Amino acid sequence: MKTQSIRKAVFPALVALTTATACEGFHEAMTAHTDVLARAGGYTLTIDAAAELLAPYAQISAEPRVIRAVADLWVDYSLLAAALEDDPSLEALDIDRFIQPERDQALVWRLREAVIQLDPDISDEELEEAWRREGPGVEVEARHILLRIPAEPTARQRDSLVAQAQELRERAMAGEDFAELAEEYSEDPGSAQRGGDLGYFGRGRMVEPFEDAAFDLEPGEVSDVVETPFGYHLIMVTDRRETELGIQREDFRAQLLEQRERDAELAYLDSLTRAADIDVLPGAPAVVRQMARRGDLRTPGRTGERVLATYEGGTLTAADMARSLRLQPPQALEQMAGATEAQIEERIRQEAQYELLRREARLLELEVPEEEVERMRSEARSAIREVVRMAGLDNGREATESPAGPAYGILQDVVEGRRSPIPLGRLSHQLRDVYGARINEGAFDRTARRVEELRVRERTGPDELGAR
Repeated sequence: MKTQSIRKAVFPALVALTTATACEGFHEAMTAHTDVLARAGGYTLTIDAAAELLAPYAQISAEPRVIRAVADLWVDYSLLAAALEDDPSLEALDIDRFIQPERDQALVWRLREAVIQLDPDISDEELEEAWRREGPGVEVEARHILLRIPAEPTARQRDSLVAQAQELRERAMAGEDFAELAEEYSEDPGSAQRGGDLGYFGRGRMVEPFEDAAFDLEPGEVSDVVETPFGYHLIMVTDRRETELGIQREDFRAQLLEQRERDAELAYLDSLTRAADIDVLPGAPAVVRQMARRGDLRTPGRTGERVLATYEGGTLTAADMARSLRLQPPQALEQMAGATEAQIEERIRQEAQYELLRREARLLELEVPEEEVERMRSEARSAIREVVRMAGLDNGREATESPAGPAYGILQDVVEGRRSPIPLGRLSHQLRDVYGARINEGAFDRTARRVEELRVRERTGPDELGAR
């Protein structure tokens, strides 16, 4: 049995394992009654073998997500060992498929360079005006009156509050003291007793509608009624101050140019999206949530053909979405599984937009130069070799008598804290596509129970366990 000192080292490694291992099941589930947890690369990981691996370490929670992480890492390493035995150089891997995401990104970047044309020259006059209007050194001093909106207000309540705010504005414009009006009517407990005084503030400190209104005012001016999530506001700017542009001139010039580029990119994407008329179909968010929840990103046959969104001249399918989700870390999949329908719908829309950009680049006959593609291939091969080395399989498939193969020994090193878990990422997906693997999801609960049984036996002894 392992010592207590070794047990203390395992918990961080397994926590990392459950959040860093690529979580992918299989679409053809094994029967629930089998004693096999997973098969890959000619090896078999049984329920008992997995339980015996985890049982000595009470710090590791015996729950299905941990069993899933262990099975996934074992499958990845077993397939990698098998691939290395068949082809030590891994030349059989489709490296062009491996680098496709990078090629897509490079192609979209070339589209950006082709369609976003900005004059890089910003005159000193333009720079000074932008600094006064939106520079980080500009601050305003302001007072405000807040009329709070009740929870779930009726239209009549809203109209009444707006009318009251407009009346207060007219009184202020007629010469009544704004600070006295704020002290009497404002429902902002933090500033009402100070006559609504908010002091000085720069951009980024207030919610956007409030900030935009305040920075549009000159000292002494009173805003129209401004609505924010907090309620209805009247704002009076009492002072404006700014630092001189000075030595920040060139940094601000670069910042302004970057902002103009971002604005141009968003405008182009918006025009492309409106012309394409993207429509996310009913039920699509539920499909994506299920994919993320199961971690099963294989989409064979009709599953992959399921249309999630349509746009002028094309569709986004479940297979398209799965390819994108494969590039995300496990944490992102967990977030997707718990996201709202609106959030998932927006993610689907973004993927459709990305496909529109790739299609537009192809229509313009843009290409990534071959020398850049070859550089990507070379970097990918180096990255794969480094993963093989870090996984401990750089000498190919190690000699082993265990039915669970060399991956089992690597997992022992992981749980004992002698090795960090190395997720294979995209390499995992390609190995599974090429060699196939089976993980018995129906065995997760049984494996977890077996771990607990072994732990009880360790604490009480086999005789007492049998008496129970």
